[in-house]
Amino acid sequence: MYSVFPVNIVRGKGCEVYDEKGQAYLDLYGGHAVISVGHSHPYLVKCMSEQLAAADVLFEFCHK
Repeated sequence: MYSVFPVNIVRGKGCEVYDEKGQAYLDLYGGHAVISVGHSHPYLVKCMSEQLAAADVLFEFCHK
């Protein structure tokens, strides 16, 4: 999708994505692995961070 235009998307927040210059674009792309809560939803970021922290502890335990 974005390869058609000279835009390099580097991050997303809510319903917007940003290029390397900080320009915001409304993200209307409904394709690959898109979820309906937008980018960086605080609840999902919290949950994923907790899961990754738990996995890191498990990883270190299993590989000692």
